[in-house]
Amino acid sequence: MGAAGGVGTAVAEAAAREGARLHLVDLGTEIDGSGSAPERVEDLASKLRGGGAEASAVALDLRERGAAREAISGCINEYGRLDAIIQCAGAHDEAPIQRLDEEIFGRILDLSVGLAFALIKEGAKAFTEAKRPGSIVLSLGPEALLGAARKAHLAAASGALFGLIRSSAIDLRRWSVRINGVAPTARTRVNEDHPLFRGISSQSLSASAVAPLYLYLASSLSEELSGEILGVAGGHIYALSGRESRGVYSEDAHLEIDEIAERIDEITRF
Repeated sequence: MGAAGGVGTAVAEAAAREGARLHLVDLGTEIDGSGSAPERVEDLASKLRGGGAEASAVALDLRERGAAREAISGCINEYGRLDAIIQCAGAHDEAPIQRLDEEIFGRILDLSVGLAFALIKEGAKAFTEAKRPGSIVLSLGPEALLGAARKAHLAAASGALFGLIRSSAIDLRRWSVRINGVAPTARTRVNEDHPLFRGISSQSLSASAVAPLYLYLASSLSEELSGEILGVAGGHIYALSGRESRGVYSEDAHLEIDEIAERIDEITRF
């Protein structure tokens, strides 16, 4: 999902080199999720087929109800089976919270949280009905836990995905359906002018550098791993997790306001 650009294209190309059979899905929107260029995903499929890969393509608006089901059934109809779902679709726009447009906020949530929910639900159905194990790999941003200026909408969407991935992994463990998340940092059309990438080599933090992690999580090599959120930036791979501080305790039933004020540093220290 989201194959026609940036990280999605890099993952598709890497999977093709590994011999995977691919069903590519993308609408070819602008970076803020608006517009469409459906020819992009077929162009990518044609390129991969030219290199000897098996690749089919469909242009779908993944925000629409039923689109995830259509994408999954299209893969099964094309190849007779479904082994893994990789979701790289997303949109990007920045604004401080007081100037954040409600339409953009809703668009981000639809394309991140709404799509992820549909893919997990429909993917789990497909895997369990076929009585086969399966892997779902979703993309999110590190701002899910860390926060970021001008990205409250992206953080909200990624934070929701963090909880969705963790909880869904617990629900589906008994059926051998794995769900993991990747928070990629890579130079793409979305962020190529961002200050982060100024002053570093154009070859650094490439989209191709994050692709192996997606393929690892989609493969049987990670069959014991589920509910994890892994970040990747070039050669650096790390785990993201929620933490609970040790906190403080009171011999009384509760702490009074002034006691909380006195001990707040201790409460918030990790």
